[in-house]
Amino acid sequence: MDLSTMILVIRIPVVLNLLVMTWPLLSALLLWLVNLTHLPLLLLSISLPSFPLDHYLLQGIKDIGEDAAISTLHLFQGDIDLPPLYFHASVEEHWDEEENPEEIETVLKVVPPPYHQYLDVFSKVKAEKLPPNCTCDHCIEFKGLLPPVSVIYSLSNKESETLLAYISDNLEKGFVRPSSTST
Repeated sequence: MDLSTMILVIRIPVVLNLLVMTWPLLSALLLWLVNLTHLPLLLLSISLPSFPLDHYLLQGIKDIGEDAAISTLHLFQGDIDLPPLYFHASVEEHWDEEENPEEIETVLKVVPPPYHQYLDVFSKVKAEKLPPNCTCDHCIEFKGLLPPVSVIYSLSNKESETLLAYISDNLEKGFVRPSSTST
């Protein structure tokens, strides 16, 4: 593993932003950690909803751009050789353009405040999207085997309609696909 491409990430609550700047013990501890690992350090202040950290880290620190408001803190001057220390100064709410403000307000009212950092999980727009495809798709083919024999449960008309609607909806979204078994 090439350590030159790694980055240390420490998430801190918004309240601790000032403590990092004013509390010498915490600053010294962070600098010790950077000096020990010889990796750049990215301190992220977390606001609600949470900052999409993984997306930016996968692109690499140099590809983040000016809009991420990352600046280098020069805490020491002189002959102390430390890797750069990065501080994320501001975090904005990152919602999809497809989401409407009414849905966001509804979700904010329904979801308890301790779970606001996970608001993107409750998004209907994001829930209807699959993650990007991998470079290869896997499937298991059982040649010559039949599906297990099981009891067929009878459903009422309403249950059958609901099941068919669910299956067709998920087929359209691409969440499921038709069976490839021979029977």
